[in-house]
Amino acid sequence: MKLGWLFHVAIAEDDRKVFEVLYKLHRTPFYANSHRELDFTHVQRCAVVYQRLNLLEWLHQRMRRDECLVWEDELLEHAVRLCEAPNFHLLDWLYKNCPPESLQLTTQDIDQAAGFGHLGLMQWLHDHKYSFSGNAMDCAAREGHLEVVQYLHEHRTEGCSTLAMDLAASNGHLSTLEFLHKHRHEGCTTVAMDEAAKNGHLQIVQFLHEMRTEGCTTNAMDDAARYGHLDVVRFLHLHRVEGCTTKAMDSAADNGELAVLKYLSKNRTEGFSSKPISWSSRNLALQVVQFLHEHRTSGWTTAAMDCAAGEGCLDVLHFLHKNRTDGCTSYGMDRAAGRGFMDVVRFLHQTGNASCTTYAMDSAAREGHLDVVRFLHENRSEGCTKAALTQAMMKGHHGVVSFLRTHRTEGYSPEIVAQAMRNGASNITNALLKYHDFLSCT
Repeated sequence: MKLGWLFHVAIAEDDRKVFEVLYKLHRTPFYANSHRELDFTHVQRCAVVYQRLNLLEWLHQRMRRDECLVWEDELLEHAVRLCEAPNFHLLDWLYKNCPPESLQLTTQDIDQAAGFGHLGLMQWLHDHKYSFSGNAMDCAAREGHLEVVQYLHEHRTEGCSTLAMDLAASNGHLSTLEFLHKHRHEGCTTVAMDEAAKNGHLQIVQFLHEMRTEGCTTNAMDDAARYGHLDVVRFLHLHRVEGCTTKAMDSAADNGELAVLKYLSKNRTEGFSSKPISWSSRNLALQVVQFLHEHRTSGWTTAAMDCAAGEGCLDVLHFLHKNRTDGCTSYGMDRAAGRGFMDVVRFLHQTGNASCTTYAMDSAAREGHLDVVRFLHENRSEGCTKAALTQAMMKGHHGVVSFLRTHRTEGYSPEIVAQAMRNGASNITNALLKYHDFLSCT
């Protein structure tokens, strides 16, 4: 149980009467020593977070006659870090009435506030002589808070680091980037253009190319290609000399970025590497697969058909079966069966070369795909395990249960059923109770 949670609830609900009653109970020895919920831990911090200035004033008055009631540490830190928006009446009151231990702030606290873009708070902290670091401007630039960047530039001497421009560029904050370029001397690194390209910020890439000399690395075009930013890839190809590596086409292929693949294939010479193609739903569109078949000779494995089967891409399966010799493994039919892709299961079976395991019928039964279960039973010899009937019963797939009981002999797992009943999950228990007669006689 959280210490002092009753006080915290009263504060959150802004219920002064309840709070005062709790305070009186807290002051009695019986409740103070035996009820954790009446512990006074972090009550003042909670009041700060919820901005209950009237309650803080009430506590401040009690301190004059209650020597046990003392100020908590780090109150201003919580006012700065945890309030949704700065409450300057609260800040002024804390600064006027609290001891130094309650008013301490780290430069990290101020950095975070700068990142939130609270210009007024930056002004308040500056006016009250708090220490800043160069990270404050870095954080403000990262989030594109231009007014905060301008204020820190004009009123503070800590400056910033190259991170300011790097982060502003990465996140697409052109106005902030232009200000830093014009008014600051720290500059940036190749990370600026690399990350701007990766995130598709063409205007940023153009600005850095025209106004800065740091340039970029091959990561710029590689990552722009990976994420499908064709306009950035084109600009880098036409205006920069760093080029790219085989990662550009490899990653564009992995992500199914067909337009980028076509452009790179036509205009660049790096090509593909020999690493296996990483197949997923992102790149299993038929046009992408056809392009890779025509332009990539390496990296093909059984994973192509396996993943196409698992994603239900029947058109891709037809193409691969007709045009390639890589084949597939049992994973393809197993996965297709579990996901209910009946047409895929039928096609793979009809090729005469595909196989599956007992997992195919087990997973189809678990997910309630009766048509797949029936097809596998009638056309395949792998069969299933006890998991098929067990999981079908536990998930309430009555049609599958009836079919397996009638046509299969594997049975179910009494130990697993008993354990499920003992665990008492209501949905599983209710499903199993429907088979009480069957379970009781086996």
